[in-house]
Amino acid sequence: MEIQSLQRTLEEERESEGEFQPLPFRYIEVAQVLFRECRDEETWDGRENLFRIRSLVEDIRMIRLHKIQSGLKRLERSALKVTLDNLSAMEVNLIRPFLTKSLNRYYHIEQKIENTPPSPTTPILGDAPPAARGATPTTDGQAARPVRTLRRT
Repeated sequence: MEIQSLQRTLEEERESEGEFQPLPFRYIEVAQVLFRECRDEETWDGRENLFRIRSLVEDIRMIRLHKIQSGLKRLERSALKVTLDNLSAMEVNLIRPFLTKSLNRYYHIEQKIENTPPSPTTPILGDAPPAARGATPTTDGQAARPVRTLRRT
């Protein structure tokens, strides 16, 4: 954990919006152990370096979390492809519940669509079905009649 290397990684993370820079898979956990166990100033070449390194690691972590959040927002709207290269263990565990639920829902919707047989009144490309337009479909070429609904009182 050198200051120059961390600064370079931080700048690369800021510059590349859609991708994550390669870091060790457990960089957050290793950093936490080092900060907790190696508290003496001699290990870090002074107290200022310790605080600077800790700040850089935290900044990198926050930028990556922001990228994850913005990626999940894009996924909500509609995404055909999701790439999750270079995520750390902690970051994967952070998004795992959301992704598994989303993929399960997508799978169930896909299964329902595949198992539903097409019918002649099924709308094509966003067309409203005849009942929604206020008319019943006819097969004999006559004009469509308005649909009337009966209500119980």
